[in-house]
Amino acid sequence: MDQGTVVVVLGFFGTVITGAASVGVALIVNRKEREQSAETSLERTLRERLLLRDEQLTEMKEDNADLKMELTDALAEIERLKRGKRHEH
Repeated sequence: MDQGTVVVVLGFFGTVITGAASVGVALIVNRKEREQSAETSLERTLRERLLLRDEQLTEMKEDNADLKMELTDALAEIERLKRGKRHEH
């Protein structure tokens, strides 16, 4: 093989190897970006669920406080009615 042919063959293989390496690096980077995107999506979903749960807990606490007040008022009314009946007898 003469030197010109060797240079052309080496240049061709060098280009093929460089291209393959570039494609390999691009695939690795793309996969990492997709994994990070999936993690970000999962984190966002979990954060939204936690916020919703916190909102629901706050509402439940408020409802619980309201029910306790209603119960206290109802018990006071029962006691008032009992005292009223005692005074009638």
